Amino acid sequence: MAQISVEHLTFAYDGGDPLFEDVCFSIDTRWRLGLTGRNGRGKTTLLRLLAGRLPDGGAVRGRPACVLFPFSVPDPSLPAGQLLRAFAPDAPEWRCACEADRLGLRGETLARPFAALSGGEQVKCMLAALFVQEEGYCLIDEPTDHLDAEGRACVSRYLKEKDGFLLVSHDRDFLDGCVDHMLALGREEVTLCRGNYSTWEREKHAAESGLRRAGRAHRHAGHGPGAGGVRRAAGPGVSERRTDAAGPAGGRGRDAVFYVSAQAGAGAHNLFAGCGPAQHRPEKESAAGPEPGAPGAPVCVGRAAELCGCAVAPADRSACAKGGYGNAGGRT
Repeated sequence: MAQISVEHLTFAYDGGDPLFEDVCFSIDTRWRLGLTGRNGRGKTTLLRLLAGRLPDGGAVRGRPACVLFPFSVPDPSLPAGQLLRAFAPDAPEWRCACEADRLGLRGETLARPFAALSGGEQVKCMLAALFVQEEGYCLIDEPTDHLDAEGRACVSRYLKEKDGFLLVSHDRDFLDGCVDHMLALGREEVTLCRGNYSTWEREKHAAESGLRRAGRAHRHAGHGPGAGGVRRAAGPGVSERRTDAAGPAGGRGRDAVFYVSAQAGAGAHNLFAGCGPAQHRPEKESAAGPEPGAPGAPVCVGRAAELCGCAVAPADRSACAKGGYGNAGGRT
C-alpha cells in the first residue's frame, strides 16, 4: 500500500492558461479508483503528471512506479502471446496465460500477430500485460473505446478482481461495475468519494439539492440573496457550506459539508485554485456512523478531519477513526 499525495500542483502547457492551479489531494494505491470529468478537464494530463511523464514541480509525492495504458507496442508483427510475455519476462508462462484467459484471450488469438487482432482484442492484450507485471501502479485511460457491450462487461469484471489502479472512463455503467472510489474533476472543484460512479452522482445531487434548499430558507428568513447558508471556514479563499441534504433512499438526511472557493469568476481553464481541505460528508444514518468502506462514508483529511472530531493528526492522512481517509483539496 502506498499513498500518493498531490500538494499544491500547478500546471500549464507552454503558452496556455493554467490547467491545474494549487491542487491538493491524496489517493491510496490499493483503491480501484475511477476518474471522471468532462472533456478538457485534464484527466489524461493528470495521469501523465502522476506517472512522471510531465513536470510537476515536486508536487507529486510518494509516487510509485507507474504503468500507463494505452502504451506503444514495439513490434506489432509479433504474436500477441509473445508480446505479452515480453512485457513481463520474469512472470511464469502460466500467469501470462491465466491473465489472458480471464479476458477471453486464448490459444488461437494469442498466436496471431498483435497487428491482426481486433481493436477490442488489442485492448484486452495490453490490459493483461499491465497486470501480469504485478508491480507498478496502473493508470488506465479510456480502455472502452474499442470494446463492444460484451467486451466492456468482460473488462469490467476483470478489473473488479484487481486492486490498485486509476481508471479514466466516460462509461458510467463500466465504472459502476469495477471501481470502489471516485475522483471527479469539475470546473472549479475536485471531489473524492468512497463508492462507485452512481454513489458519487447521488451524493453530488443530494448535496446540491440541500444547498439550494438552504439558500431558499435563508432568503425566506430575510438574510438576503447572498447569504445562502455560507460561512467562512479555515483556509484562504475557502467557504464552508453545511446543509441537511436528503439521503439517496428512504429520505434519510445527512449533514453535507463542502469547501468551495470564495473567489468568483474563474476562467474555463482555471480549474482548481486555492488549495484547501476536502469535502467532508459525515453520515447521520446511525449514532456510530457507517462502517468503514461503506458507500458514501466520510472522507476526512487535514482540517476536515478536525471537523469530524476523529483522531487523525494532519500529518497522518492514511486513516480516520470514523472510517474516512484520503485527501482531496483545491477549490472544493
